[in-house]
Order: sequence, then structure tokens, then C-alpha cells
Amino acid sequence: MIRTRSGLLAVILVLVAVPGAWADRDPSILAQFDVYTDGDFLLIPVTVHGKTYPFVVDTGCENTVIDASLTKGEPIDTKEWKRPGGKVSKTLKLYKAPAMKIGPIAWQSNKPVVGEDLNQLREISGHLFFGIIGMDFLSNYAVKIDFDLGKLFLLNSPTSPLGKTIPIIFLEKEKRRPFVVGDIDGWGPEVLLIDTGDIGFGSLKKNLFQALARKGLIKGLADSKSFTLLGMQKHYDGWLKRLAVGDESPCAVNFGESTLGISNLGIRFWQRYNMILDFPAQTLHLQRRRVFANDDLCNWSGLTLQRKEKKTVVLEIIEKSPAAKAGLMAGDAILKIDGQEVGQTRVAELMKLFSVKGKKVRVVYERDQTEAEVVLSLNPWEKKHLCPTFLEKEPSAKVQASLLSDRGLAYHMKKEPDRAIADFDEAIRLDPGNVEAYVKRAEFWVDKKETSKALADYSEAIPRKPKDPELFWGRALVYQDYKDPKKALQDLQECLRLVPKNPLVFKEMGRVYAQQGEIEKALANADEAIRLDPADAEAVVLRAACFRMRKQPEKALQEFGKAIAINPKCAWAYVERGILLLQGGDCDKALPDLNKGIQLGHRTPQVFFWRAMVFHVQKNEAKVIPDLEESARLDPTSSLAHLGLAWTLSTASDDALRDGRKALVHAQKGCELTDYKNPGALETLAAAHAECGNFRDAVRWQKEALQLYAGADILSGRIIPVAGNQTTELARRRLGSYERNMPTRE
Repeated sequence: MIRTRSGLLAVILVLVAVPGAWADRDPSILAQFDVYTDGDFLLIPVTVHGKTYPFVVDTGCENTVIDASLTKGEPIDTKEWKRPGGKVSKTLKLYKAPAMKIGPIAWQSNKPVVGEDLNQLREISGHLFFGIIGMDFLSNYAVKIDFDLGKLFLLNSPTSPLGKTIPIIFLEKEKRRPFVVGDIDGWGPEVLLIDTGDIGFGSLKKNLFQALARKGLIKGLADSKSFTLLGMQKHYDGWLKRLAVGDESPCAVNFGESTLGISNLGIRFWQRYNMILDFPAQTLHLQRRRVFANDDLCNWSGLTLQRKEKKTVVLEIIEKSPAAKAGLMAGDAILKIDGQEVGQTRVAELMKLFSVKGKKVRVVYERDQTEAEVVLSLNPWEKKHLCPTFLEKEPSAKVQASLLSDRGLAYHMKKEPDRAIADFDEAIRLDPGNVEAYVKRAEFWVDKKETSKALADYSEAIPRKPKDPELFWGRALVYQDYKDPKKALQDLQECLRLVPKNPLVFKEMGRVYAQQGEIEKALANADEAIRLDPADAEAVVLRAACFRMRKQPEKALQEFGKAIAINPKCAWAYVERGILLLQGGDCDKALPDLNKGIQLGHRTPQVFFWRAMVFHVQKNEAKVIPDLEESARLDPTSSLAHLGLAWTLSTASDDALRDGRKALVHAQKGCELTDYKNPGALETLAAAHAECGNFRDAVRWQKEALQLYAGADILSGRIIPVAGNQTTELARRRLGSYERNMPTRE
């Protein structure tokens, strides 16, 4: 989120896109821009209505924002920005996105943008920017920031590795905001937003900041101010001695106290590294810069500046500081610092002139149309001793529960389940009404595939907050995992009752109906989702999938094309079109689509299974096996993946690919998942035994399979997926082979 702090301010230089030699020799580079190297705002050129303006690159902002002066027409919708507790802080106006280009890249989303008067932020930051590029654009790319070169690159994903890698976490499916897990020495993990729109070190949730200060982990408390789209926010800040991200060495961080209910790390923290934010691959690459261990510049003057009406003006003066002792006052217009004309020099550059401890700096200023000069002696001053009441006051049970619930989520993200569940349990014990703790624990159980426990937690949360549609939405998704579509639909209907005309709910209902084979109901819900949000590419994919299930491939292909035109990064569209092409027998076209879907992050067990089908048809057994292994790893309950893998490992024509023992493990798992009642599964088990040389067992299970066929002359491809349709005559031939101590080869 756009956030400036007193003492960390700056001013604009008009930036232009620079194609440069990098783009000529590296095809992964889609665009590159010059940016500042000192932790100032990341400004890049964006063309709107044919004119180019500087925009801030802000990974902490969900939606792209344009200045109110660039909007046209009336708002098409509004969006509420809420503080913790659900209180509405600001109503944002949404506008149809204008024709825009980010450098050479055309804005290809039909999603609306926020229209907002950015004048106050321009004054406070000193930058004449006219918009904010948010995650609705950035999430489609890998963003490389090279502070040493002063370059920002937009890259295709996946990227080449750079330094150490850390997982990027998205807490929402829509990839609205990127997080990492940091470790706070003496406390534990915390989920932190990667926020390039904050030019400070970052901030910690208010309750956590206060808890760490009480424990003595945050020291040097000071009054501070931050400026966001919500206006000025007063808060405390202080130094946290040790914070580590990933396996990086801990370092000291000057955190503010967040009033927005979220912890974040700003650009002043990240500028220690050259970095790649590979959002599609959900990977952060960090490479330490030469300045990593350097001390951060300190403002020894006690004044902060802003740009107002083309003047550089004192924003505020800290009591007893050198600026206060010299007689400077808020509102004074600064003309020269240390002999240097202020002019249009960036405020960040000007503040560096106050960073040398012990230096005497001459400042020429204007007040009431009269010029004057003072000398600032840049020495430490006696700062006001702060002793906020929260330092002495023990936190309530609710506050403690909230802290534990948040830490439990961080442990969950770090894959430390025992600590995560301990924190969730203690949070609920301290505050049985803590809905967030139940929800976070429910999501923990979902990831552990313990859906009955997840349902129990959602069912505990809902009576405590019965008008929260998110709870019914979450439980509906769990019911789908639990294979209970009827209850899933009931919860989705309740979502619609609480929030009518929600396109996401109609889309999800359509998916449930499609999974149940109720194609007409699925299509009706897809149509309604598209009517409510024509820019939702996934809703168009759902409609295309309905046409595919209707055996209308031409219409389906048209709809898939529309979805990709709306969002060329819609992985699901490529996957579903690939499946359609495979079913139509066009493997050569199906494979690139499935590859593209996987590259864009659609790494589901189903997509790897379908790609294995393509490789099987192409007789590429070496690629069939790893895809089926990945499908089985992602969904250990998939009998299709286990049986397909077992069949290939047992019957592959290449001796080097066969592995009887491994095949036997997967065949037994597939039989367990089908209760030993599926003839194709039993045939797969027989083939695995034969490959291991256990021909007596192979004969036994092959005879069992023949009995289960019970006269059926076709084996569904759903039973032995890689083998295709098989007749009982072929099954009898296999039995004969086993009786002659010969394994099966396909």
C-alpha cells in the first residue's frame, strides 16, 4: 500500500521506459525501467489516454489506482476499505479501466480501477505521480528490482534463480497480496506483506507491536506519522532488534505501529537486496547487495520536508532537535541546504544532507516573504521519553488470543504443524468467541486433508458470526472436498442471501453443478456470473467447459478463446482447452495448452494426469511416469493417478522405466481406494505382481478381475486410464501370459 513516513520523503524526476540492451539479449524481459537506487518510490511510466505519467509500483495494493483527474464518466461500482473490526474507513470509487500501457505492455484486464484524488500523497511524498500499479497487474509477471543498476524489469515467469529463494504466500485465491513469513527473535513467526509502496522499513499489527514493546523486544519508542489513501495516521514506531526472512541473517528493523490490521515490510527493508518477485511461481529470489550490512542513514536534523505548490516546505519539527533549536518552524519554505539550491531535487536526496552526524549544515529558508539563514548542528538530542499506557497494561484474553491465532497462521505457513495447532487451540481456549481462530484452524485442517475437523471448526464459527458470508463460502469449499455437493450448494445459497448478485458465488455454484453432471444448471450459473462480471475469465472458462460436456466442441473452443482474450494469464482456460483438444484427438495442440496452464501456476493433480494422457498417446512413457507421480503426490486419494502410474511402471516397453516394486505399491493403493471392486484396478495389481515375478498372485488377481467384468466387454478408460479401453478377451490373454510366467508389455 502507498505509505510514507515522516523523515522518509521524496520528489519527482520524469521517468521513461528504456528498452536497452538487456531486452535485446534476454527474451524473458518484457519491459525495463529506470528506478531510484536509494529506497525511494519505484516510479515507472504508464500511458493513459495517450499521455504518459509516473505511477508507483506497489505490491501492497490490491487494485490499480489512477488519479481522479484521469477518470472518465461515472463510477461503475464502489469498494469499501475496512479497518480491523469491520468498520468502513473509506469508500473507494471504481471506474472502467481506461486504455493504458505500462511501458510497452498493454493493460489487458477488464477489471475496474480505483479512481482517487492523489494530491495529498503527491505533496507528502514529493512525487508528482498520477497512479499506483497494483497486484491486479503485477501478479501476472515476475518483477525484478536491481537496486545496484537502478532498474526494474517485468519478466516472463518462471525466471532464472537469483540468490536465495523464499516462498511467496497468497492468502487469497485471487493473489491479491503477496506475503512472506518472517521470524521475530523472542516471539516467533509473523506473516508479512511484501509492500513496495511503503518507503519505510514497514509496520507491525498494533497488538503485536505493543506486545513486543511490552516484552522489551521493541525499543526506542517515538511518535510518528504515516500517510496513506486513508490520510494521516498517528502511531508509535521503534526498533526491533532481530528480524529474519527465510534463512537470511536477522537484522534490526525500525517498525511502525500499523493501524490497518496487517504487518508489512517496506522498500527500505527490501533495498538491502536485489530481488525477483516471481508472482506466478510464488517465489521470492533475494541476492544480498554490497550495502547489505551498511548502517542506515539517519536524519540528525529533526525536521521533515514535503513538496507543496512547487515549494519545499517543512512538514514538522521534532521538539528539542537541532532544527527546533535553530528556530525553524513547520511551514517554512526551504531555499538552500548546505549551499545547494533545493530546486527540484528529490526530497530523499535533500534529507541525505542531514545524515552526517556532527556536521554543521547551513539552511536558507523563507518565512512571511522574508529570507533567513540558520545553522543546524547535527548532533543527537534528548528525545522525549515515551511511556505509553500499553506498556504497563496487561493485554486482555481477546488480544492474547488474536496474537496466538495470527502466530498459528504463520507457523502453518512455515509448515510447523505442531506449533500451529498449539497456538490455535490456546487462542480458542482464551477466547472461545474468536471466529478468526476457528477459521484459521479450519484452513489448517483443510491443508492436512482432515475435512471433518475443518467442517467442525467452520460449524463452530458460523453461529458466532452468522451474517458473515465468508464463513459460509469457506465451509462450502470444504463440503466440496468432503464430496458433499448438496451441503456445499446450501452454503453457497446462503452466501447469495447475505450478498446478492455476487458473481464469485454463482461461478462456484456452476462448478459444483458441473462436477455433478448437471450441465444446464452449471451453464445457467456461469451465464449469471458473466452477466454480473463480464471481465471474469474463469466464469467464461466454466461456460466453455459446459459446452465441452454438452459435446459442443466448436462453441467450447470459441468460449475458451474469449476467456484467454480477457485474461491471457488465465491458466484454467489453457488447461480446459487442452483437455478438449485431447478428447478430440489433437494431442499436438493439447500439449502446449496443458504446458501453458502448468507454467501459469495451475499445478493441480488433474492437469498432470491429463498431460500424462497426452504423453501416453504420443508413446512417450518417460514423461508419462513423472506426471502421474506428481498427480498422485498432489492428490494421494486419486485412484486414477495411482493405477495409471502402476500400469506404466509394470508394462512400459522400455526396460529402464519399469519398476515392479514401485508399481505394486501404487497398484495396492489404487485397489484400496476402489475397495478391490474395480476390475481394471485388479488387472493393474495383477500386472504389477507379474512384473515382480509373483505370477501366482498375478493369476489370482487377473481371475478376480475377469469375474468382476461379469460379461462386460469394455473396460472403461476410467479404470485403467493409461491402458485405454480393453476388452475381456484381452484380459483373458493377459491371464494366459501370467499362467505361462510371462509379464504384460503394452
